[in-house]
Amino acid sequence: MGLKTGALAARTGTNPHMIRYYERAGLLPPANRGGGGQRIYSEDDVARLSFVRKCRDFGISLEEVRRLTTPPQDGDLPVKQLRELGRWRLKSVRAKLMELSELKDGLVAFIAACDAVAASQKTPADAH
Repeated sequence: MGLKTGALAARTGTNPHMIRYYERAGLLPPANRGGGGQRIYSEDDVARLSFVRKCRDFGISLEEVRRLTTPPQDGDLPVKQLRELGRWRLKSVRAKLMELSELKDGLVAFIAACDAVAASQKTPADAH
């Protein structure tokens, strides 16, 4: 038994309208249909949509996401280009992780400084 659109939306934090949009845009394969014509999705669809959503959340274009979610086939001209796109995106993600780590360290230091100032400003009445 697969997932209906609402369950897929809940599992991935994606609006049902966006799920259908991604399907029309070719970022998700066409859903299987259950009784009554309802779309039915698999666990593979959950993983793929989660990846698509994360890519989009980080500003990766629809075309890039399409290329990153299309497995290379024998005879595909752009296999090397797809690999390079993946490598370039990975490098970009690693750089952002480094920036976020530095930001985290700065925030930790800022909070510690605030705690030190607050501790030095306590009066004996505050100790209770």
